[in-house]
Amino acid sequence: MNEFPSLSGFREKVSCALIAGGITLGIGLATLLLTFGFLTRASNLADPGPTPLITIVGEYDRSRTSPTEVEGPAPPTQETSPTTPPLPHEIFQVGQLVAVFGTGGDSLRLRTEPGLSSTIGFLVVEHEVFEVRGGPEEEDDYTWWYLVNPYDPTKSGWAVANYLRAIENP
Repeated sequence: MNEFPSLSGFREKVSCALIAGGITLGIGLATLLLTFGFLTRASNLADPGPTPLITIVGEYDRSRTSPTEVEGPAPPTQETSPTTPPLPHEIFQVGQLVAVFGTGGDSLRLRTEPGLSSTIGFLVVEHEVFEVRGGPEEEDDYTWWYLVNPYDPTKSGWAVANYLRAIENP
C-alpha cells in the first residue's frame, strides 16, 4: 500500500495551475498595455505640421507693457533687412575663402540668384566659412558673390559682399 499520493497526479495539478496562472498573467498584461496605449495615444486635433528648424525672431516691441494687450495673432509684416554695413575695400577672387561678418548676430541670406527679390536658399551664421565660386555681379545696388560651403557643397548661393571678409591665413 502506498501512503503517498501518486506523483503523476500532483504533476498534472501543478501543470494546470501554472498554465492557468500564465494565461491570467498574459491577459492582465495585454489589458494593461491596451489601457496604456489608449491613454497615451495622439489626440484627434489637427496636425500642427512640422517643427521649424530655424525660428527667426524680430525686434522686441517695447510699446506693449503687458501680455493682456496682445489679442490674437500678430498681423503679417514685411521682411526687413538689417542695416547694411559699408562696402568692403577688397575684391574677392574665385577660389578664395571668406567668412560671414557684420550681421550683428543675424543670419546672412544666401539666395538662389543675385538680387534682393531672389529666393532665399539658406541662412548662414556669423563667421561661417565659404569659398568664392563666382561673381562679382551687380544687382539692387549691391555686389554679389556666389559662395559654396567647402564642407557641404549643397549649401551654396549668392551673398552681398558687405557681409563677407577674406580669411587671411586659411
